[in-house]
Amino acid sequence: MLTEVAELSTRLALIVLMITGSACSRTAAEADAPPGAFTYDEYEHVLGTYVNETGFVDYRGLVKNRADLDQYVARASVLDQELFQKWGKLEQMAFWINTYNALTLKAIIDHYPVESIRDIGNVVVKVWDKLKFNVMGRTITLTEIEHSILRVEFSEPRIHMAINCASIGCPPLLSEPFTASDLEEQFKKNTLAFISDNSKFRIDKKSKRVHLSPIFKWFGEDFVLKYAAVKKRAKLDESENAVVNFLMTHAAEADADFLRDESFKLKWLDYNWDLNEQ
Repeated sequence: MLTEVAELSTRLALIVLMITGSACSRTAAEADAPPGAFTYDEYEHVLGTYVNETGFVDYRGLVKNRADLDQYVARASVLDQELFQKWGKLEQMAFWINTYNALTLKAIIDHYPVESIRDIGNVVVKVWDKLKFNVMGRTITLTEIEHSILRVEFSEPRIHMAINCASIGCPPLLSEPFTASDLEEQFKKNTLAFISDNSKFRIDKKSKRVHLSPIFKWFGEDFVLKYAAVKKRAKLDESENAVVNFLMTHAAEADADFLRDESFKLKWLDYNWDLNEQ
């Protein structure tokens, strides 16, 4: 029933979009929008209203006031592919990050209340493959956006510091859309926020252990191209070396100095799948 209501809400949002056209109000997102008629106005309002400074979401409020989110999702569904192909790589990457995060929000409020995004799927079919969305007229899953588009087409490991799976274990959800002009600073901001969290990254100098989020284990290979050659440590494999080098370039000076050594061991932290709810 919830899914049917959500689908009807998205259809209504698309109808409203087609009627209002360019009459919708413009916000600060317009200045950094991709070329053409596409903007992040509605999505910017959602993030600014329902996401706090720590990246936690007021899902109860969003469930009651979902029109802006549904309208953004509806506009993404009818975005012209030829227009999209004219965008630069940074605009395209920002779009897919924003759309992944927006569709994740939609998945949660379509099935709310849930304690974890994993409650939406089952043992056989996980949520990331179970739910199907429409983007640019194409039926697509969250898995496809992450693994077949973002990871493959952009070769940017910091996407893992930007996409959010509605879980406490994820990097924080920004309270603003990602945009091409701010992408570098936004990557830096989210990376710093992530590694400043002791539940994601911490160093125990006494036991000489570096505790890391399993995100760096799951996607360590994505860091190899840009970071593996910075420094090689005999006790770590190529992916682990790349991840440590990545952390070394973003961590506080004292932590970076420790990571330059070769005597520490890596320990993978548990991942917290609890909902990132305020």
